[in-house]
Amino acid sequence: MVRNKCVFIIPYFGKFNNYFQLFLNSAGNNPDFSWIIFTDDHDSYKYPENVDVHYLSFSEFKILVQKKFDFEVSIEYPYRIADFRPAFGYIFNDYIQNYDFWGYCDCDLIFGRLSYFWNDDILEKNDKVGMLGHASLIRNKREFNESFMKSINKQKVYKNVLTENRNHSFDEEFNNSINNIFMNQGYRTNFEEYQANTYTKSSNFFLTQYDFYKNSYHVVREKNLFIYIDGYVFSLNLDGDGEIVKKEYLYIHFQSRKMKNKVTNYERFKMIPNAFEDINTQLKNKMDFLHEKKKHVNLHYFQLRTSNLLKKIKKRMRQ
Repeated sequence: MVRNKCVFIIPYFGKFNNYFQLFLNSAGNNPDFSWIIFTDDHDSYKYPENVDVHYLSFSEFKILVQKKFDFEVSIEYPYRIADFRPAFGYIFNDYIQNYDFWGYCDCDLIFGRLSYFWNDDILEKNDKVGMLGHASLIRNKREFNESFMKSINKQKVYKNVLTENRNHSFDEEFNNSINNIFMNQGYRTNFEEYQANTYTKSSNFFLTQYDFYKNSYHVVREKNLFIYIDGYVFSLNLDGDGEIVKKEYLYIHFQSRKMKNKVTNYERFKMIPNAFEDINTQLKNKMDFLHEKKKHVNLHYFQLRTSNLLKKIKKRMRQ
């Protein structure tokens, strides 16, 4: 196991998605960072040297967490783990002794160059980087590892968060979350968004960005082509002269999307709505761009709307 400055902790129970190996390879291309994964998925994956996997059942994981608290916590289903993320530095203290930062992240994403965006200068100047549950880092000191216990508006909200069987989004944004605690305590933070966060309610890869002033997201409706090449995540688009414009990202996030994995070259592939595929051109001109940008029939939007409608109907029937 490689020991680096930063480590991400991922408890995940159930089967990993069909592009989990792409996720692992993108992690492996960031040798300055490490990952610790707790899972009950025993499928065969090629885990990079900087990814350490621990196999345990969801029940065993719940026992591990419960031992850290003198009140009964509620983790009735794996999705509830997200609210416990700000406490990972406290819960998994024995696993992170050799790191300067610990953090949490999702595995429905592909990493770009982490050390380019979250470099030594950024880490030295901040105690928390990242504001979202997709990926955030917190300085590994007791004060910050136990910061989740501190008050928000004179209320110790963490007990409600850890005991109520519902989602509180305690790991992200600014609705009585760990970010509010860090800001209220005057801790040093960097909440710059370097990621490509795909919009869930569109079949296209529109991106969402957080508006601090409105406390809400806005959608950037650009139809980009995303590519992964040798550890880099880029978006490609055409300017007014038909020239390819490239922008680099920290990572791309595929929340609530089913993606087909057709990749054979794991170091060079494109990401189009609903699929990962090999790149078949040199991507040097407009014709290359238009060829690679072609997408398949994608029913993501309609499937999402149907799923949400069924959930609403079931909720009303229960009421």
